[in-house]
Amino acid sequence: MLAQLGDIEEGLQDGADGAGELRNGNEELENNLAVLSDSTLTFRDGLEEAADGSGDIERNMSTAADGAEKLNEGVQAYTNSAGDLNEGIQQYVKGAGSLDTGVQKYTGAAGDLKQWCAAVHCRSK
Repeated sequence: MLAQLGDIEEGLQDGADGAGELRNGNEELENNLAVLSDSTLTFRDGLEEAADGSGDIERNMSTAADGAEKLNEGVQAYTNSAGDLNEGIQQYVKGAGSLDTGVQKYTGAAGDLKQWCAAVHCRSK
């Protein structure tokens, strides 16, 4: 019976040791859960920052697209202005040609008038 009492005592000691180890395991598990919870929060914060960054990228891309569209409009306006300038130069050249023709006609008419006057003057003498 003494041997059995020794076994019981040893069993109780093993049970007490096991309970202590279980408590230690529970504490370690709680610590690991706290670390996991912190890691989850950090991960969630990272996801939120990535979403914010994605929004920033999307806004920047939209701004760049708007800028490209405005640049294209500017190039088109410049091209139109260059066309208008070219048209204006052509009209100027035509006007200069017309002016030259007018001057030649005026010069011719003045010469004709001079000849006519000379003829009339000569006849009147």
